[in-house]
Amino acid sequence: MNEETKTKVRDTLRKLFALMGSDNANESSAAKSKIDALLKKYKLTWNDAMEIIGATADGGPDASFLFDVLMRGQRKQADELYELAQAAEFFRAKDDTVCADIMVDGHRETWPLHSSGFERWLRRCYRAKFKNACNSESLKTAILEIEANSDKAPRRDLFLRVGTHEGIVYLDLGDDAWTTVAINTTGWRVLERPPPVRFTRGTGMLPLPLPQKGGSLELLRKLLRGGDDDFVIVVAWLLAALRGRPPYPVLTLSGPPGAAKSTMEALLRDIIDPNAAEPGGLPKDTHALVIGVKSRFVQAWDNISGVTAEIADAICRTSTGGGYIVRAFYTDDSEKIFTGTRPVIIAGVEDVAGRHDLARRTLAITLERISDTPAAERRGHESRLCGSVAAHSRAPAGYRLSRLTKAPRNQGRKPFKHARLRPLDGGLRDSRVASGHVRLRLRRQQRVLGCCLAGSRHRGHLNCRDA
Repeated sequence: MNEETKTKVRDTLRKLFALMGSDNANESSAAKSKIDALLKKYKLTWNDAMEIIGATADGGPDASFLFDVLMRGQRKQADELYELAQAAEFFRAKDDTVCADIMVDGHRETWPLHSSGFERWLRRCYRAKFKNACNSESLKTAILEIEANSDKAPRRDLFLRVGTHEGIVYLDLGDDAWTTVAINTTGWRVLERPPPVRFTRGTGMLPLPLPQKGGSLELLRKLLRGGDDDFVIVVAWLLAALRGRPPYPVLTLSGPPGAAKSTMEALLRDIIDPNAAEPGGLPKDTHALVIGVKSRFVQAWDNISGVTAEIADAICRTSTGGGYIVRAFYTDDSEKIFTGTRPVIIAGVEDVAGRHDLARRTLAITLERISDTPAAERRGHESRLCGSVAAHSRAPAGYRLSRLTKAPRNQGRKPFKHARLRPLDGGLRDSRVASGHVRLRLRRQQRVLGCCLAGSRHRGHLNCRDA
């Protein structure tokens, strides 16, 4: 065996011996089989293998020294991963989840330690330095070591899609560059540096388009069904969602089959928080609802025929604030705390907000059935609608952010009394929102809408003209 071959065999044996020390029985067994095959190929014994890797002491094989070699590779790899991870900045969220700020291609990303995003980053760092892959056991050991040594890390709020800090609203566009938009009383702008707030990403989150200055709500009005008063409610819900702080209203869309409730729900959801998953059914229990709250900013549920008392109470907490305490998996005496408030959309044939506490948090819209049209033609109209949304989404996004800059700052939860909807260019008629039949329709919704519509403390205006 020449020196080049011996060096190659030595490196391979050291990696395989390190894997034999794994806690994973399958991984350890596979490594032993590969060693046997390698020794058979070069007609070597195990004593020869130990001599090649240097696992000898006092001139002969030593079992304790060999065991140390078996474990040295794994311990060394975990230590190397731990050292590489120190390039990140660690902090703890409110629920004690340890998170990491990492720099990737000039922008900052934030991931919980036990997330695929952080693991991918750490694996990339290891391969970039050592030119080979790390094993899963070493990665797990390194992450647990980081978590154990982060008990004194600073605490910070962790946001999903929309966050607030010192009176400024921040919107995560969800793109690969982690672009953020800052919104305050003077306007909005796309940030060139990382914001002071930390955002994380949920499963299936899709990017928002880069907003543009100008635009008009007239574009959005043309895409939505319902009357002028319904459009006021929709705009109010959108502005409330973009504020980034509770209470968030619950928007319900009801109507007979064929009223395009699902299409309208998906459109409104995608305006703020597009996701790869289409709106689905209600979660079966509180724990399933909590998982959705942690993964998606807008909670959208479709084809709902009824709401149980447990889920109705959970939706109320999701709308106005509250925590969830559930038993931690694989334990008998440990609990897991979840917190989070989110905007909610519910679509169904019937009005599902029947319970009094949920009804008080609800903005209700009833849609009429679209005139009898062949199903194929309706589906074609839906496709054209989606194309129109994609073509015009950037300008309305900029306009909505402009409207948010003019929203009241200390409105609290006081009911609005004199909000006016100014006319669009050839679109909506002047209408006093809090008078006549609209007052009767929105009587239970005034407290929620008071948090959303623009205006001063006693008199506000929702201007739908170009920003």
